[in-house]
Amino acid sequence: MRQKPLTDPFPDKSSGDILDIVAPPVGAQSGEVRLGTPEGDTSFRLAADGLTPDTLYLLSSAVYEQSQGSMKHDIARLVTALQGLINREYESNKVFLYWEDASDTDTFWKEYLQTDGKLFDGLTEMKIATLDEFFSIFAAQLKTCGIVAWDPAVPATANAAATICGLDGYLPIRFDTAGNSLYSRLLALGAPEKLSLAGKFTGKGEIPDIGRRSTGSAKTTHMFGRWKSI
Repeated sequence: MRQKPLTDPFPDKSSGDILDIVAPPVGAQSGEVRLGTPEGDTSFRLAADGLTPDTLYLLSSAVYEQSQGSMKHDIARLVTALQGLINREYESNKVFLYWEDASDTDTFWKEYLQTDGKLFDGLTEMKIATLDEFFSIFAAQLKTCGIVAWDPAVPATANAAATICGLDGYLPIRFDTAGNSLYSRLLALGAPEKLSLAGKFTGKGEIPDIGRRSTGSAKTTHMFGRWKSI
């Protein structure tokens, strides 16, 4: 039997320290999407429309493992991005998305967090076994967030897209117009493309949208991300 950790990283709900875990930023109305600013606008809030309150959504690792190649990484990036946006609103929405792997470690922590007074205490489990189920359950959130498409020709744009996701709520998706790609499936679902980084960064001329000269490298995406979001 595994022992409780000596330093408890998950304090009781009653302690008031739960905000240190979910850390929701304070700001505007739920569902409002704003473009990040140099001042660091973090006001985006994701509403739990269509989700059941007091529910622990358990995403099976099979959703990830059923796919091959780049699609597997695309799904992982999408799920973890949406997971972060949903879970940071736990205090108001009472909904939590948990990636359930088959490992003993994940099972141990899930069961520990379901004990009296812990984060998952009193939440009803709902298992998600396929990508189609994931799309169906979180359709409203996917459509609200929309897409920031990153450029596979410049992998550094994935980092800029992740920063934009944390601030503006756009979900980072690899730009790929193939019919079976995650990008195409989300557009077909009704998730709008709110920003595209594809083809923006060549290492020549000015860095797009910020009016500063390029350093000569396509990897100047970090300067774009800093100027737009911090």
